[in-house]
Amino acid sequence: MSKSKFKKSISLILSAVLLSTILPCSASNLVPVGGQKVITAPPTPMVKSKNAPNDFSIQSVKTKFNKLMNSQRSKPELQETSGSCGENVSWSINNKGELTIYGVGDMADYEKMEEVPWYNTYRDSIESVTIKSGVTSIGKYAFAGCDVLSSVQISDSVTTIGDMAFMLCGGLKSVTIPKSITSIGQWAFSLCYSLTSIKIPHSVTSIGNMAFGSCKALEFIDVDVSNPTYKSIDGVLFSIGGDSTRLKQYPMGKKATKYTIPSSVGVISDSAFRDCRNLHSIMIPASVTYIDDRAFQNCALLGSVKYDGLSDPRVHGIGDINSVFKSCNSLHKIKVPAKYEDDAFCGMPISKPGLSKGAIAGIVSGSVATLAAAVVGTVLLLKYKCFKHPQENSAVLDSLV
Repeated sequence: MSKSKFKKSISLILSAVLLSTILPCSASNLVPVGGQKVITAPPTPMVKSKNAPNDFSIQSVKTKFNKLMNSQRSKPELQETSGSCGENVSWSINNKGELTIYGVGDMADYEKMEEVPWYNTYRDSIESVTIKSGVTSIGKYAFAGCDVLSSVQISDSVTTIGDMAFMLCGGLKSVTIPKSITSIGQWAFSLCYSLTSIKIPHSVTSIGNMAFGSCKALEFIDVDVSNPTYKSIDGVLFSIGGDSTRLKQYPMGKKATKYTIPSSVGVISDSAFRDCRNLHSIMIPASVTYIDDRAFQNCALLGSVKYDGLSDPRVHGIGDINSVFKSCNSLHKIKVPAKYEDDAFCGMPISKPGLSKGAIAGIVSGSVATLAAAVVGTVLLLKYKCFKHPQENSAVLDSLV
């Protein structure tokens, strides 16, 4: 039976079940039409059948129908096929879901996932990818959305992994990046929910923003100790090139609830802590002079941020200043030093250290008590002197004025 006929049969069966559930089937409901009997609406108000489930609703029937259809849905039967994915680069897939990229030169870059030649038909069937020697780059969006992809082999002829190349590959747990790679594009491995480990070889000199962002199982980003551009400190990725150290990526899966940014860091990159929902507290040193857009976006549990510097790191910045702490719903104020010079911190209200309400009340009450005691003492002294030495009254009064 074809899929369309199967679906139509199931739909007819469920329609009959639905009608039998909500319409009492009695002789009065069966009216002959053209020699056939059809069900008509009952003359009395419609009531729920005793046999209907307690959670009966049209939506529940639709839900059950969708579940049934999904249970019957299977991957399309794969046939070996091939095509082009670059000027001199081709692809082929076999009936085991093994995709091979081969040829000479760069893969094509695509502006969206739907343009990738295997995306619409095979993306749910691709379990492994092998990039053969001769291919020099992995194109933009190349394998994005291949949710069951679990194995990737990249030839050492490849030097570039493009933007979003492996984004949304939910089944990908690990990737070996060859020592030939020099550039990893932005969002290249983002949203790979099963990715648990990644190691950056010494050859990599450029890593785009969010390259490993929103990978909820990723707890540690490792970097070859001989890499002159990047380093890992406690699993956090830093860029050490240029004038100052840049905090590049904090792994989303890191379990720590508190984090103190090293005092060597001068810049926090775009989306560096984005979606890190285990974090409750952040300490930012005075060395940080710039915080980029979306740096802490969607850190839902982040409730405490303390900054040791004296001026707003975004006071001279451009871009969306309000995105730095966007959707940090637990955060209300940033703690800053008493000598902090600006009125806000990256678009957020600030809180300076000061006397508590209790301390202020104590000081006020203490001052009032001291003043009252002084006044009482003075009056008593005045009375005493005036009573004992009336001739000195004028002198005493002069001394008190």
